[in-house]
Amino acid sequence: MFIYHITEKKTWQDALLKGVYIPNDFAKDGFIHCSLESQVLAVAEKYFKQTPDILLLKIDTHQVISPLVFENLEGGDENYPHIYGALSLSAIVGYLPLSKDRNSCFFFPNFS
Repeated sequence: MFIYHITEKKTWQDALLKGVYIPNDFAKDGFIHCSLESQVLAVAEKYFKQTPDILLLKIDTHQVISPLVFENLEGGDENYPHIYGALSLSAIVGYLPLSKDRNSCFFFPNFS
Protein backbone atom coordinates (compact mmCIF):
# COMPACT_ATOMS: atom_id res chain seq x y z
CA MET A 1 0.00 0.00 0.00
CA PHE A 2 1.14 3.52 -0.73
CA ILE A 3 0.51 6.69 1.22
CA TYR A 4 1.65 10.22 0.38
CA HIS A 5 3.19 13.19 2.13
CA ILE A 6 3.40 16.78 0.89
CA THR A 7 6.58 18.64 1.72
CA GLU A 8 8.60 21.65 0.70
CA LYS A 9 11.49 21.04 -1.65
CA LYS A 10 14.02 22.39 0.88
CA THR A 11 12.79 20.03 3.60
CA TRP A 12 13.24 17.11 1.21
CA GLN A 13 16.75 18.28 0.28
CA ASP A 14 17.63 18.47 3.99
CA ALA A 15 16.38 14.90 4.46
CA LEU A 16 18.63 13.69 1.67
CA LEU A 17 21.61 15.19 3.50
CA LYS A 18 20.56 13.76 6.89
CA GLY A 19 19.57 10.33 5.58
CA VAL A 20 16.17 10.42 7.29
CA TYR A 21 12.98 12.40 6.75
CA ILE A 22 11.54 14.42 9.63
CA PRO A 23 9.33 17.40 8.65
CA ASN A 24 9.63 20.79 10.31
CA ASP A 25 6.32 20.44 12.19
CA PHE A 26 7.21 17.03 13.65
CA ALA A 27 8.35 18.44 17.02
CA LYS A 28 5.01 20.26 17.40
CA ASP A 29 2.71 17.51 16.06
CA GLY A 30 4.58 14.37 17.10
CA PHE A 31 3.89 12.60 13.80
CA ILE A 32 4.22 12.94 10.03
CA HIS A 33 0.97 13.92 8.31
CA CYS A 34 0.19 11.67 5.34
CA SER A 35 -2.69 11.08 2.97
CA LEU A 36 -4.19 8.37 0.85
CA GLU A 37 -4.10 9.08 -2.87
CA SER A 38 -7.77 10.10 -2.76
CA GLN A 39 -7.00 12.68 -0.05
CA VAL A 40 -3.88 14.35 -1.49
CA LEU A 41 -5.49 17.04 -3.63
CA ALA A 42 -7.89 18.23 -0.93
CA VAL A 43 -5.01 18.46 1.57
CA ALA A 44 -2.89 20.36 -0.94
CA GLU A 45 -5.69 22.82 -1.67
CA LYS A 46 -6.40 23.40 2.01
CA TYR A 47 -2.86 23.66 3.40
CA PHE A 48 -0.44 24.30 0.53
CA LYS A 49 -2.27 26.59 -1.88
CA GLN A 50 0.21 29.45 -1.32
CA THR A 51 3.35 27.34 -0.77
CA PRO A 52 5.80 27.30 -3.69
CA ASP A 53 8.06 24.37 -4.62
CA ILE A 54 6.22 21.51 -2.98
CA LEU A 55 6.84 17.85 -3.59
CA LEU A 56 4.68 14.79 -3.14
CA LEU A 57 6.48 11.87 -1.52
CA LYS A 58 5.21 8.37 -2.32
CA ILE A 59 5.68 6.09 0.68
CA ASP A 60 5.57 2.29 0.69
CA THR A 61 3.82 1.40 3.95
CA HIS A 62 5.56 -2.00 4.01
CA GLN A 63 8.87 -0.15 4.43
CA VAL A 64 7.73 2.17 7.23
CA ILE A 65 9.37 1.15 10.50
CA SER A 66 7.79 3.76 12.81
CA PRO A 67 4.19 3.20 13.95
CA LEU A 68 1.63 4.01 11.25
CA VAL A 69 -1.83 4.92 12.53
CA PHE A 70 -4.96 5.75 10.54
CA GLU A 71 -6.93 8.23 12.58
CA ASN A 72 -9.03 11.36 12.50
CA LEU A 73 -7.72 14.06 14.80
CA GLU A 74 -9.75 16.97 13.43
CA GLY A 75 -13.31 15.67 13.60
CA GLY A 76 -14.03 15.03 9.93
CA ASP A 77 -15.35 11.90 8.28
CA GLU A 78 -12.05 10.49 7.03
CA ASN A 79 -9.10 8.80 8.70
CA TYR A 80 -5.65 9.95 7.63
CA PRO A 81 -2.39 8.02 7.92
CA HIS A 82 0.07 9.39 10.48
CA ILE A 83 3.61 8.14 10.97
CA TYR A 84 4.70 8.39 14.61
CA GLY A 85 8.44 8.62 14.15
CA ALA A 86 11.15 9.36 11.64
CA LEU A 87 10.73 8.10 8.09
CA SER A 88 13.64 6.22 6.54
CA LEU A 89 14.46 7.31 3.03
CA SER A 90 14.17 3.70 1.85
CA ALA A 91 10.41 3.84 2.51
CA ILE A 92 10.07 6.74 0.06
CA VAL A 93 9.77 5.07 -3.32
CA GLY A 94 9.21 8.21 -5.36
CA TYR A 95 8.84 11.96 -5.25
CA LEU A 96 7.54 14.42 -7.79
CA PRO A 97 6.56 18.09 -7.85
CA LEU A 98 2.96 18.74 -6.88
CA SER A 99 2.03 21.15 -9.63
CA LYS A 100 -0.98 23.23 -10.57
CA ASP A 101 -2.87 23.40 -13.83
CA ARG A 102 -3.88 26.54 -15.75
CA ASN A 103 -6.72 27.12 -13.30
CA SER A 104 -4.33 27.02 -10.32
CA CYS A 105 -5.70 23.67 -9.17
CA PHE A 106 -3.35 20.94 -8.02
CA PHE A 107 -3.24 17.73 -10.02
CA PHE A 108 -1.91 14.35 -8.95
CA PRO A 109 1.43 13.58 -10.60
CA ASN A 110 2.03 10.42 -12.61
CA PHE A 111 4.39 8.22 -10.60
CA SER A 112 4.33 5.35 -13.14
